Amino acid sequence: MFYIYKVLIGRKVLALDRPLSYYYEDDSIKKGMRVLVDLKNSKDVISLVVDEPILIESSIEEYEKENSIKLSKIKKRVDDVSLLSDKQFELAYQIKEYYKCSLLSIVDCFLPPALKANKSSVNKATKATTITYIEINKDINCDLSMLNKNEQALFNKIKTNNELTLSKVTAKKALDSLLNKKILVKVEKTLAEVHSLESSKLIDFDLTSAQQNSFDYILNTDKKVTLLHGVTGSGKTAIYIKLIDYYLKLDKSVIVLIPEISLTSQNAGILLKHYKDELVILNSSVSSGLKYENYLDILNGKKRVILGTRSAIFAPVKNLGLIIIDEEHSSTYKQDKIPFYDARTVSIMLANNTGCKVVFASATPSLVTMAKASKGIYGYTKLTAPFSKIVNRDIKIVDMNDLKNFDPYTSNIISKTLKEEISKTIVKKEQVLVLINRRGYSPLVMCTSCNKVAKCPNCDVPLVYHKKTGLLKCHHCNYQISKAEYKCQCGNTDLLEVGYGTERISQELKALFPNYKITQLDSDISSKKVRDETLELFSTGDIDILVGTSLLSKGHDFENVTLASIVDIDSSLTLPSYKAGEDTFDLLSQFVGRTGRGKKKATVLIQTMVKENLIINLALKQDYDSFYKYEMNERKKYKYPPYTYLTMIYISSYDLKQLLNKTNQLRLFLANACLNKRIDVLGPITPYIPHINNKFSRQFLLKYKCYDDISSILDDLNNIKMNEKEVDISINVDPVYEL
Repeated sequence: MFYIYKVLIGRKVLALDRPLSYYYEDDSIKKGMRVLVDLKNSKDVISLVVDEPILIESSIEEYEKENSIKLSKIKKRVDDVSLLSDKQFELAYQIKEYYKCSLLSIVDCFLPPALKANKSSVNKATKATTITYIEINKDINCDLSMLNKNEQALFNKIKTNNELTLSKVTAKKALDSLLNKKILVKVEKTLAEVHSLESSKLIDFDLTSAQQNSFDYILNTDKKVTLLHGVTGSGKTAIYIKLIDYYLKLDKSVIVLIPEISLTSQNAGILLKHYKDELVILNSSVSSGLKYENYLDILNGKKRVILGTRSAIFAPVKNLGLIIIDEEHSSTYKQDKIPFYDARTVSIMLANNTGCKVVFASATPSLVTMAKASKGIYGYTKLTAPFSKIVNRDIKIVDMNDLKNFDPYTSNIISKTLKEEISKTIVKKEQVLVLINRRGYSPLVMCTSCNKVAKCPNCDVPLVYHKKTGLLKCHHCNYQISKAEYKCQCGNTDLLEVGYGTERISQELKALFPNYKITQLDSDISSKKVRDETLELFSTGDIDILVGTSLLSKGHDFENVTLASIVDIDSSLTLPSYKAGEDTFDLLSQFVGRTGRGKKKATVLIQTMVKENLIINLALKQDYDSFYKYEMNERKKYKYPPYTYLTMIYISSYDLKQLLNKTNQLRLFLANACLNKRIDVLGPITPYIPHINNKFSRQFLLKYKCYDDISSILDDLNNIKMNEKEVDISINVDPVYEL
């Protein structure tokens, strides 16, 4: 007698994306555990058990002879408990089927690094990661007069801060002395405890009648998904808190998704004030050790409020009651690499599987979500009035075509009007936000001799100049070279800087306003620590002007900001994407909402070369309804979502000849497969960036009305993909962008 186990080999190879059979003498190994197996010549391969064991009454020898097969034995189990529940396996298979990705790539999304089904995870430390803190011993009364000068300074420093990490204590002799006297003590804290910080700002969560109506609607509607359409500042967070309270009282868990890591501290601060012992934070900035701790806390039901970015949707929650997706219009909820899942779609799968409710919340809902709400597929409730009175905003548009608006002796980027508005604002001790959605100093540099643009040798893109480091960088493959070392093909080394990014805007503003504190915030410099410190300094008024990318437009609440300016909105409008208009409207609307949130009058200033553009003007008026009507007509005309569904097929190779040959074969395959079906095939298309990191690519865009029409074709495409060695093929269902 023995047991047959179905295991998934821990290798991301499409040919192994199916369970293989192994045997073991008993049923002590459970579904969801990791095991060690041999695979041909590979020894001790980590694998995951994906089904319940099957009892075989005969001996292994008899079974092998009867079925003409040879089974290998599982060498050992890695885990004592199952890592994935049946519900998680059910969701994983649903995602695999819809997005046509490998099961292992999805399973990895559920697990922290220390528990993934790969060899490296076995040796990773899974103990709670701790940090040593120095605190004052509360059991001893300290007489400061008995301490020397250095000891007194250290004691007072710790008293002021309540505690200090051991690594931050520089006065080692004073520390050793105070530890020996037991005046100070060392305290080991897990990372989870360290992250339990309280917010200094508590919002009044008594609901207005409008908020109460939305709250009641969400609870009482028979729709699994509800769109909470609330204008900026309407108090959606207050509704979140009341909903979380409601579900926690029912002994249920809640997942709250936010679009950007940069919003974590602000949201965590609010939630920690209410749910300090229940809250856990999940995102890519969290260390592996803390991810492991958080995973176990959620799995064991110790933490029931999960806050995080898109991957937090896979948290192993117990008794899920509610999922809140804040700023649901954000494209960051869609992963841009394999597996190409969308957290919004996964949340709906979870709702169908568990019976939980889902709230999509936004001031500018995505057109797809709004269309479903309009058709009654989703529930819909709207908050039209700000929670607290927002003063009138002055809206100013500066025409960049008119040279009179610029002073060439001071700046050809910062208009006279913007300069004047900044000056008036900072003199009053009020603050300024300046947005430019490009990193670096200048987006390209040109040879002054032959006018050729300096490009990345690995990618078909210009190198971006970063003046602070003196480097030319590729933002796609991370190639970099010193500007001083760069030599054009013609032999010239003199380069002209063209265009501007956050770094250049910051420098120009510092030249114009040298006596004020000006800081930039973008992904080049914004590690979590620096980002949090910068936002904290800005919120306390220690920074006068904050320059940044679209990070500035999302979710921040700065009452003292009375001037917000976008230096160049046109670059967003001109992107070759069907979503360019929607993204521009969202960016502008959200950015406008960062102003006028206190009692002071605010100004929004936009620099553009197309001041009559309808989308810009509708966004500045916060007129979502008119924008929705206009953009829906455009989508219908050109057959884009929500009137169709999209799937993008990517083909890439290091060998251009191989790529073109396979692209032609796929063109013929798709033409035949889609014949007489309601599927439009566009392509092959040369992407916006033809090759990245020495890899050439082409793509096909499929438009269709019904997913069933395309599903079997994508399955056939995956079968073709398995036999390819020289060419990579990937499938992106529901792509956010078609670039």
